[in-house]
Amino acid sequence: MNHLQSIEYRLKSIKYLTQLKNKFTYNKLSQIFNLPMTVLNRYIKGHVLPSYTRAREIFEVFAEFFDVKDEIRKNITFDENGYFDNSNIVGNNFILEIVASEIFNKYYKKNITKVLTAAVDGVPLAVLTANELGIDTIIAKKTKEAGVSRFLEENYSPGRTGIIIPLYLPANLLSNQDRILIVEDIIRSGETQRALCRLVTKSKALISGIFTLIGIGENKWKEQLKETILLNYLNYSNIKDDKQKAIISAFHAHKFDLLKNLVEKENVTDYINDLIESLIKNETINVFINLPEP
Repeated sequence: MNHLQSIEYRLKSIKYLTQLKNKFTYNKLSQIFNLPMTVLNRYIKGHVLPSYTRAREIFEVFAEFFDVKDEIRKNITFDENGYFDNSNIVGNNFILEIVASEIFNKYYKKNITKVLTAAVDGVPLAVLTANELGIDTIIAKKTKEAGVSRFLEENYSPGRTGIIIPLYLPANLLSNQDRILIVEDIIRSGETQRALCRLVTKSKALISGIFTLIGIGENKWKEQLKETILLNYLNYSNIKDDKQKAIISAFHAHKFDLLKNLVEKENVTDYINDLIESLIKNETINVFINLPEP
């Protein structure tokens, strides 16, 4: 860790300490940290920067007393139609920063080049995640923007609405050199995320992972989403349609040894093999909070 990173780490610890102050009195914090209240006050007020060692202690104490999943669950309430208002979650930058750090820890070794999301509620978490990874954010939108000459387009139908919704992505934003992490606020039917996957496939890029803050009724959508990701890998590797059908058939039958043998015969790269292995092991799609259908 260089000097700048050390300062950023120490500054970040003050945010976490401030959140603890919202839960505990100075007297209680003094007991927890075994520090005078005046010292804690100077940290919180920004008059003194904690040392690196003290900052690490703040993070450790925060992890002990602040459960971000519980904080998110407190803000999830469904209405009579099975929908919930997520504005208290997607608008809470502190909570989203914590989740973005979790995403970073899961994916920083995956050589991801861009974060992709669909407008609009997934944007805050996607931007914070991209910032953590030091890469750009790409946003698929439901309308075309003036000034963009060429788009990739994909349609989807959310749930049982019977409505067809388009997603547009400027064609020049992705290339076959990109490794994509899809970040979303919620997955309910998986149709939006499958459309995003198909956009990535059309761009010739690769899907390195999918992360969602909340997943509802995971058993209904996860297998279909995994199949769409697998098709991305097969298309990227230019595997012929008849061979793809055999591989997908093995996937549906959960004959994963057969699947890997079929893929191996196509002489795909080690990187693709690793991605397929992660998909089979259920490591590609990560759901921060799983909820049953209301």
